[in-house]
Amino acid sequence: MNKKLLIYGIVGVLFFTCSCGYKFSNQGHLSENVTKVFLEIFENKSFEAGAENFFTSALINELIKNTNIEIVKQENAEAIIKGSIRAITIDALSRESDDSVIERNVSAVVDF
Repeated sequence: MNKKLLIYGIVGVLFFTCSCGYKFSNQGHLSENVTKVFLEIFENKSFEAGAENFFTSALINELIKNTNIEIVKQENAEAIIKGSIRAITIDALSRESDDSVIERNVSAVVDF
């Protein structure tokens, strides 16, 4: 799969999940007194090369933008966040012709 398609797909997923106000599940909440975390680069178990960088950067941006959490070096952290991308699926939703896809659905399974 070409790299440009992957970039557009991941940006699209992040755009829609961010605009929908996703949040950590009940079991994934950080303690209220944790203000400094170290975020490891995601482990990429999918077949999409480079996805770990996009997902890690997106999570860092979300934590900085929407929380009071500071991203710090591991030795200064009160908690460590680890993640793993298990799968990324990209499906064509609509086509203009046999060679031209207009809309894509991108799904990702990510563990924290």
